[in-house]
Amino acid sequence: MLNLVAKKRFTSLFPTGVRSFSSTQNEVQLFGHKVASLNENSDKHIIFLHALLCQSRHWRSFALNDVFSRRAHCHLVDLRNHGESDQNSDMSYSAMAEDVLRYADRAEIDTFDVLGHAMGGKLGMIMANLYPNRVNSIISLDALPFDHNKTDSNILKSNIKVLDQLLSLDIEGKTRKSVIDMLNNEFSDKGVATLVSMNIIYDGEQSNTVKWCTNIKAIRNNIEKIIGYEDHGLSDKPFLGIYGDASKMLINKIATNPDSKITKDHFGYSSKEMIVEIENGGHWLHLERQTEVTKHIGLFYSEIDNQE
Repeated sequence: MLNLVAKKRFTSLFPTGVRSFSSTQNEVQLFGHKVASLNENSDKHIIFLHALLCQSRHWRSFALNDVFSRRAHCHLVDLRNHGESDQNSDMSYSAMAEDVLRYADRAEIDTFDVLGHAMGGKLGMIMANLYPNRVNSIISLDALPFDHNKTDSNILKSNIKVLDQLLSLDIEGKTRKSVIDMLNNEFSDKGVATLVSMNIIYDGEQSNTVKWCTNIKAIRNNIEKIIGYEDHGLSDKPFLGIYGDASKMLINKIATNPDSKITKDHFGYSSKEMIVEIENGGHWLHLERQTEVTKHIGLFYSEIDNQE
């Protein structure tokens, strides 16, 4: 729970009111929150990009950490088909990258750093390739630039299973409690049940029934793209990849090898900390091991800021 002082630093940007289903990607508008920097003179901006089936609000407590708030203005956005942002049938990374750039343009942000988790980390890396004149640096949590369809078929299968289970559920006209009970019965993994329960919202201000705030059908139709990766070549932007040693998302022999082709082929920047392993950290390492994660992020930002 955020205290009153913290809440005053949050500003909602570009609320869409009633979300639209956009027939073209150029119409997609993203909803976001701006967390004002404690340094009023700061001209730096960090855009936070969430993981699959997550939302901008999941970053709130993390973004209030001094390592971010004393350095830059933080922007927490809902990606397309998530949260309060517009929905669209296309979930390609290039389309999502255009959405984020459009958000930055509307917020009058010229250049910015990107910090992403899982899907958001991949999106940040792709943005650095597509828009090198806009992206200053990339931090990716539990994601590296490779195609999970080719490296671990179990990741695709497990995501398909969860999405198909969600699509099979009829939540129309049901209360929040009944839907949460339904999810707890459907998923033996309570972590998954808790995650997907964050994607239900009340169906109107006066309603006691709920609906999905996530376009699960579009995500299911694009899951191979999301699990995959769009290779747009080499980036020379400062890059920091952080992953937990207990995470199932990354292949350790690739992540722990600084000379790995998978890294060199995408990032030419030489940093003291290109890839960092967090002990006893899982997929949600920024929540489980926030102190360790923010320590490495602070060192990374200090290094690149000192080179300006």
